[in-house]
Amino acid sequence: MSILEELEFEWDEDKNQKNLEKHETRTVTLNKDQKLTEEQILEIEAARNKPIIFDEDSPELTPAMEKAFTLAAKSRNRVRNIS
Repeated sequence: MSILEELEFEWDEDKNQKNLEKHETRTVTLNKDQKLTEEQILEIEAARNKPIIFDEDSPELTPAMEKAFTLAAKSRNRVRNIS
């Protein structure tokens, strides 16, 4: 089962469009053996230099929240046998 099949979420197209316009978010799905194009590499490098914008949908994490996410990821990875 892929990660996309495991996720359950509600989709709000209007909200998604507003976020795309506000944050210029772009999602690309790569196949396992697919290489990034030169354009994709340049986009990633440009995005690296942009500031992180926190809002109500993606608030800044507190140290306690960061620790909880880290522990959850470690636990998930142990179950999946991922290093």
